Amino acid sequence: MEYCPEFKELLNDPKWKGQYIGVGNPNAKILIVGKECALEENTLIYQKTFEQNWKDWVSNDNTNTGFDSIEEWKTDNEIFEKYNPLFPFFKQKNKNLRKLKDGSFNGGTSNTWINYQKIFNLYRKRNKGQENYDYIDFFKDCFITELSSVCRHNNKSISSEERKKTERSIAERYDLMKATSFFQKFDTIIMACGGYAEKLDTKLMFGDAKIINTNPLNGNRLPQLSFAISNELLNEIAKQL
Repeated sequence: MEYCPEFKELLNDPKWKGQYIGVGNPNAKILIVGKECALEENTLIYQKTFEQNWKDWVSNDNTNTGFDSIEEWKTDNEIFEKYNPLFPFFKQKNKNLRKLKDGSFNGGTSNTWINYQKIFNLYRKRNKGQENYDYIDFFKDCFITELSSVCRHNNKSISSEERKKTERSIAERYDLMKATSFFQKFDTIIMACGGYAEKLDTKLMFGDAKIINTNPLNGNRLPQLSFAISNELLNEIAKQL
């Protein structure tokens, strides 16, 4: 798989070295911008999926890694051995992640990724007559990045200093993204990051792309697509793709 020139340029830009870039298809025309990765620092999943992100993409580019090169994991122990940001957790099931009685997991995923899958199922049904309810595979049709590089599960009850840390991270990442041509090459941007984007100039970040950043049902900012997101809202987002 040959990655687009803009992505190759990003990988060779010293300012992006060691940074979190994102996951999914770099050649896609749709970009999803979330708030931040819901990870705890200093954990194995943080190391493998966040800290190694740039390094993994450089390796993918050097080896022309495509979707047909991604391996399915069979056991919980293989999840990170075969993890690849092009198609994270290949063959992950399209259902909520649960821990089983024997201590293993059911192969499911987060609410956020389930909601992303719903959007792209609707998009594919309209454009290709295809849907997929068994596995998570929306990564083929989009690239996903985050507006903050400070990882946390939620922003409830955090200190004022932690909030300032997030604000600084957003400002730094905003400056980096608007100076990077890769983020201006997308046709459509889904800004699923609530108030995080209120003070940002999306025109400078994404050029002439179509920006979906307003909830069509109530006129508010499009929220992070986790927790209790209605199918009606997901359908309205899919209509705009």
